[in-house]
Amino acid sequence: MMRDFVEFTTVILGFGHCGKTLHLSCLRKLLSGHFKGRVSHQIDVVDPFIPRQNLGDTVNFHKNLPPLSYFNSSIPILHICTPPSSHLNDVREAIATGYQHIVVEKPLAPSVEEARAIEQMAAQCKVNILVVAVWTNSSLTEAITEFIGHNDGEQISSIEVVHNKARFTRTFSRQNEHVFDIEMPHQMSVVLPFMGPDVEFVSAQTSDLMINGSCRATMGRGEIIIKSNRGAQARLVSSLSHPVRERSIAIQFRNGHRLVGNFPVSGDDSYSQLSIYSHLNQLITHEIYDDDPLTNCLKNYYEFFFKCVSDQDIPMPNGAGLCFNVKVVSLLDEAKRKQANYPIHMRQRDMPLPNSGKRPKRSDDPQSMILTRQY
Repeated sequence: MMRDFVEFTTVILGFGHCGKTLHLSCLRKLLSGHFKGRVSHQIDVVDPFIPRQNLGDTVNFHKNLPPLSYFNSSIPILHICTPPSSHLNDVREAIATGYQHIVVEKPLAPSVEEARAIEQMAAQCKVNILVVAVWTNSSLTEAITEFIGHNDGEQISSIEVVHNKARFTRTFSRQNEHVFDIEMPHQMSVVLPFMGPDVEFVSAQTSDLMINGSCRATMGRGEIIIKSNRGAQARLVSSLSHPVRERSIAIQFRNGHRLVGNFPVSGDDSYSQLSIYSHLNQLITHEIYDDDPLTNCLKNYYEFFFKCVSDQDIPMPNGAGLCFNVKVVSLLDEAKRKQANYPIHMRQRDMPLPNSGKRPKRSDDPQSMILTRQY
């Protein structure tokens, strides 16, 4: 049955940094503009561990997921912004409660087994579940995809995606995290469409993060290398102790041309940049794009839900599909199992205690020198 107009209501499950700072902020932009008249300005937040906050009359707080009867005639869209370890149970509870339109934060799950279980539940219950893929919905990624074209993927020689940032406070306030769960799901989502259908794991390495004697295992720097049957190789790098924010992608083509893209590093300045170089390393073009990736992502996802409810055929938004994200989790899962880990940053290990008067020890270990240069 066709519907000419449907009002939707947003529900955010989990109101930590992701739910409050990221999703709520982007949704408010969309509610005042693109979604106006389609989605209720009233947002429902579900989090039993966070006390009610004064966020105005348009935000309602709940300890548990509201039943569908709570929304009267509107259709809820549920944002699951809880830690990855909770996603399977949260999806199961949401489906049991009757929610049919769900957005899950990346990564879909901490293991490929749980990711496949979510995929199976969605198929059995005919529920629409989309996984957040921020940089896949970036204006920069769209421009790169257009430049490469549909048939030129075989001309890619190598790709490098770098996401660096300092993440000390959140890292040391949490337990049981892995560097491959922070930025790497985004990086995988961006790079896989350019690699072709058959991609396999090559290698991975991580290092621990240590500050003043406190250590978080595998939360310093991470690197994953994958390759495709077309011969292209991709290197994904992410440091959570880097002093400078960077989100970049570099693609080398077999004909010598090179593409360098820079994503926005924060919400302070929502622009991305793309530079294309010739085989002689001469700049061919430089473009700047207005780019708000997470807002674009949620806008595309809601448009998908609107058309699903209206019985319209619409392609899956880029990077959102469960099958695609099971592949992402599978590669990350393999990387965790096969990683080479360096327990602590070698330079930090050799640093003297404050006011000790001792000079740092010189290390002639080649691996120590490599790690020092990488940070």
